[in-house]
Amino acid sequence: MNPNTLSSREILLDIGAMRQLAKGLVGQGKPYDRLLVLLLEKDYYEDDDEPIPSMKELSEKLSLSYEKVRKQIKQIYDDLVFPEGEELPSFSIKNVKYIIYVHSLQKSMVFELDNLPVLPRVGEQFEVPFFHAYLGFRDFFVKSITHRIVDDCQEISISLKYGYYNLYWHYRRDKAWEEQELGIQELANLDDYELRRRLGVGR
Repeated sequence: MNPNTLSSREILLDIGAMRQLAKGLVGQGKPYDRLLVLLLEKDYYEDDDEPIPSMKELSEKLSLSYEKVRKQIKQIYDDLVFPEGEELPSFSIKNVKYIIYVHSLQKSMVFELDNLPVLPRVGEQFEVPFFHAYLGFRDFFVKSITHRIVDDCQEISISLKYGYYNLYWHYRRDKAWEEQELGIQELANLDDYELRRRLGVGR
């Protein structure tokens, strides 16, 4: 790999997203051992309060030149993503976390589950009785499902919206997006009532 083609900042983010895998490289006699231990001290990938360390900061803490630190960062990345003798990188997902986002008229709620025996599909109904007093609704539908891999965990985010799924309205919103009838901010921030009014649906 050409060491000059990749951004050091982006590589640091990638390394931060593979903390558990990166820990397996510590103590292997690699020249970057001190640097890797330093990078693993804080979870700058997940913790928004932890800034990504700068090249200058790393150079000063390790008493190494900028170029040497940059080279070692590339070596860490190569060993994680392009391990020697293997055609493809191999990762192990050990945990699954479900993050449920529930949206009512003016309020929202987020909660996590460590187990969900059956994964719902977009459009299916989803009853959430736990927060009825706060949200004012029990009946929701699955608006979207997003999968994300962080380190050794698969995060599945499920967005629920109050009411019942409407296949035509789902199509109409997508059509408005595709044909640029409304801007992205309008589609993202306006409620369905206002969007229907703007698009002339249900007149």
